[in-house]
Order: sequence, then structure tokens, then C-alpha cells
Amino acid sequence: IKQPAATVPSHLAAFSGKWTGRWGGELDGTLIVEEISGRNAKLVYSWGNLPRMNMSSGFRHMDGVFGEDNVLRATLGPNTRVSYRLTSPGTLEGRWESAQQTASATFKRAEK
Repeated sequence: IKQPAATVPSHLAAFSGKWTGRWGGELDGTLIVEEISGRNAKLVYSWGNLPRMNMSSGFRHMDGVFGEDNVLRATLGPNTRVSYRLTSPGTLEGRWESAQQTASATFKRAEK
């Protein structure tokens, strides 16, 4: 994880680091904000196992963008997106959206 430059606004720099949560209360998720440059971010998105949906754990590297509303957004696939909003120090509210469903989660800053 690269420390954000001094030129990155503090409200965006606060996203830097590792965050863990549970989508819909049942699917473990991790977001790692590896680098922030301006309104762009390099991310690692990972998920756990969810046997009832035949889902196996995995991860992917992706690019994120901070909107004018300071929400971090990224595209996981053709019709699947995630977004994260900083709600308090050490807490992100996440939203996962596909064409068929949505899920939300509270993510907490993880210890190193």
C-alpha cells in the first residue's frame, strides 16, 4: 500500500489501506486501496466462499474512481459495480450492484 501523496485531499487519502466487511451479512469481502492518484485509485477486491451460491473465493485488481460526491466506484464486470463511501473514520459503507441484485456491507479498516 502506497502512502497517498500530500497533494491528495485528506478526505480521499482516508480511503487508503485495507478494509474488511461482509456483503449482505454472509459473504466476506475485502477492499485494498493500494494507491490513490488524484481522483483515481488502484484497488484489490476480494471475496470469500459462499457455498449456497456455488461461489468460491477469489480476487481481482481493478481501477477505481472517486466521483464528485467523494464515493469510490469501480466496475467488476459488464453489469456489476461496487461503490464505497466513507461514513466515519475507519468505516466505509459498500454497495454491490448487478443487473439482478444488490448487496450492502459495512467495511472496517483492518489492522496491518
